[in-house]
Amino acid sequence: MTPEAAKCNTTLPVTGTPTCQQLADLVVISLNSFQRLNPQADCSKPIHDAYVCAPPGFNVTLLAAAAPANAPVFVPSGSSHSVPSSNSTNPSAAHNGTNTSDTSVSNDTLAPVTSTTTTSTTTTTTTTTTTIDPTSVVEAPALTTAAAVAAPAAPAVNVGAMSAQDVIDITNAHNNYRASLGMPSVSFDYNVASTAADWANYLASYGCMLEHGGMGPYGQNLAMQGGGSPSMQGLFDGWASECLDCGELNHATQAAWASTSSIGCATAWGSGGWCVVLVCDYNPAGNYVGRSWRTG
Repeated sequence: MTPEAAKCNTTLPVTGTPTCQQLADLVVISLNSFQRLNPQADCSKPIHDAYVCAPPGFNVTLLAAAAPANAPVFVPSGSSHSVPSSNSTNPSAAHNGTNTSDTSVSNDTLAPVTSTTTTSTTTTTTTTTTTIDPTSVVEAPALTTAAAVAAPAAPAVNVGAMSAQDVIDITNAHNNYRASLGMPSVSFDYNVASTAADWANYLASYGCMLEHGGMGPYGQNLAMQGGGSPSMQGLFDGWASECLDCGELNHATQAAWASTSSIGCATAWGSGGWCVVLVCDYNPAGNYVGRSWRTG
């Protein structure tokens, strides 16, 4: 039994036909970790009506559904089911656009890659980021401190459901994090935010699904929270908690990317107000394959 399997004590019932990658995104682990947790799952095809093993501590309260009585269980022996009754879990329910994966990095131009992070407190938070191939190298200017941003002037463009305080908070969250790494601070660009707002509204209209798109030339991080008022710092901390120097491109590397000079973020509420999605676009884009966040 693998170390992941040994720690498995929670299972998640699944309906529909999500892929292993979509389920890995849902429980906020890599595809490799998902396969180690669920060694009997055949990831060459979608999973149909089954229980899957979730990582320790994952909160399934907002996500669980009642799977059919004869659903297969893809969990190691000794694991226990934890199946609270709630709304249906169907990670494959999305629009007909192009889906992205968080486990493959293409060498073709502008190949997006997504990854996810979840923080379980009283809410559920999910995030994704994009990765693109290199076109040029930009040296990062040196900076050791970040100043808190002042209240911005009334925007001439849309930032979705974000308040003026939200704009300050998300900008400060980025700059405090970047300052701790010696990266230059970023400014909030309302033109970039308008692009982010269009995509945030689109994602919210599909139940706060997380799928990259609509960012044009920019980089992009996504986050979703189910329940409660969103905290910009809390959502950002989900990105910043990822490993910067583990040989992968993720939310943290995009947020810290040396050559990024401005951000534009927006939020939108899903139908009925049960979820909120946050979109942050980055200019210039980061997460270029083969390059380091330290130099951009």
